[in-house]
Amino acid sequence: MSQSRTTSRLSTEASKTSKQTRKYFISQQGSSKQGKSDAYKMFINYGHDCTLEDIADNYDWDYAPGLSIRAKIKRWWARMRVVSETSKFYTHHLRSFGAISAERKRHLKQYPHAIHPFSIGRIIWAVIMTFVILIQFTVTPFLYLFFDFRKKYYSFPLVFNIFRLIFDTILIFNVIINCLTGYYDEPMQKVILDCKSTLRYYLKTNMVPDILSALPTYLDIFIKLYVGNMAILMWMTMFRFLLVRSFNVYSKIVANYFHINHFNYMTTMVIVNTVLFWHVMCCVVEFIRANIIFIKRYDAFFDMSAEGYLIPDCIWIKYINALHHKSLLLYNAGYGKSIPKTELEIILIYVVWYGSSLFCIYILGVFLG
Repeated sequence: MSQSRTTSRLSTEASKTSKQTRKYFISQQGSSKQGKSDAYKMFINYGHDCTLEDIADNYDWDYAPGLSIRAKIKRWWARMRVVSETSKFYTHHLRSFGAISAERKRHLKQYPHAIHPFSIGRIIWAVIMTFVILIQFTVTPFLYLFFDFRKKYYSFPLVFNIFRLIFDTILIFNVIINCLTGYYDEPMQKVILDCKSTLRYYLKTNMVPDILSALPTYLDIFIKLYVGNMAILMWMTMFRFLLVRSFNVYSKIVANYFHINHFNYMTTMVIVNTVLFWHVMCCVVEFIRANIIFIKRYDAFFDMSAEGYLIPDCIWIKYINALHHKSLLLYNAGYGKSIPKTELEIILIYVVWYGSSLFCIYILGVFLG
């Protein structure tokens, strides 16, 4: 009798325990459904309705726990560097929220100083660099147009010097950031974040043009230079135009992020690159020809009165004059109103002429290929 009572009591306790257990799991499931992370909700909005349980999205807290200002800054910087679910760049190799969470943890644990190529920070930097390079290509040619070889010492106006100092410094930071940014290896279907592998990849692709374009050419801001030495710095500044490849890469990242139509993007970039090319070449050729006249003293190089080089110092008059005469000279290559008059000028014009044709082929190949 006592044995049956004991058995009944044990079964009752087991039943109560099972009911409590069921209630606990039901409450946990309800709380998990209500407490889904923002990243999980964002991921579902992109059409990936995973059946896995929600994964704790606390990678940034694990990386920098605490409520201090330093910890908050570290967590913000971590969120900027890891793969972001706000874009679809990662979907060709990270196909679930669990994969994204694992990628973040791998990143912060093994490569805490690297920048993920599909991070929100990379997108922000692409927007910044697209704007910086566009301003560089727009403003830098005016430096060549401003340059006056008739003065013994020459310095640019204060506004241009501030521009040169700020924007050229950003180009140096661009090299550093690219050295820290990983890349996606297509054959391996994996993002490479290792420092040595990243540097090797960057060296094979765009490191040399980026370093050349970031060479500091603003020494005249701090040291008074003879006009001949200033001319050398201006020749070195031409490396800035190697940024055309980086401009196309960054603009493509921006276009993909904002879901710009591919045809509209290609059409816009062909037009922008063509306009910038003629803007740059007309001003640079004006500088090169003036350099040859006033430094090498080739007095018979071309007729200054016909070209109108010694015109008032109004920048817009000079610019319109440069666009008119240099466009005729470059476009017609000797068959129009303005013709080359010496062997040196013929070489210069034909190098630029064939170079412009190759540039147009390159642009069409990049955006149509």
